[in-house]
Amino acid sequence: ITFPPENKDMVLFPEQIRGDYVALHRPANSTFSPPQMWVARSKDLIDWGRHQHLAGGVYDWEGGRIGAGPPPIKTDEGWLELHHGSGRSGPGGTGVYAGGAMLLDLEDPGRVLRRSPQPILVPEADYELEGFVGDVVFPTGVVETGDTLLVYYGAADTATAVVELSRREVLDALE
Repeated sequence: ITFPPENKDMVLFPEQIRGDYVALHRPANSTFSPPQMWVARSKDLIDWGRHQHLAGGVYDWEGGRIGAGPPPIKTDEGWLELHHGSGRSGPGGTGVYAGGAMLLDLEDPGRVLRRSPQPILVPEADYELEGFVGDVVFPTGVVETGDTLLVYYGAADTATAVVELSRREVLDALE
């Protein structure tokens, strides 16, 4: 176990950065803040430290919680991270889960360069709207094929699916 069991959404960057292994993660729920994304670094993949807050929910669609999706994709402009977020909801609710994107600095992935003010993936189909937990799309994997990103995602905690997105269109949607 790399991080404590209550820590969620841990993904590794696909290569070392400045001699470090780098991971995104979401520490356990806190009574002080909603779930947010953090960065951690390791020299050996065993001892992790230098934890640094990366991103909280800035926009309404991700204001309740935010977490990493698939491992970041290296681009000429920076590390492209597809993430999930949900809006604030009432007691016991999870809100609507949607997918977004952010661009992280290539040399300092703890620095957000740009992010999507609107989600790039939202629940629309019946299998995304109805299920164990409805109104959920949750990016979990990505395969690059030229400019096409095949984004695999969970839907309503009941199904999995894949959608084709243009890498260029995703990057252009970031502010």
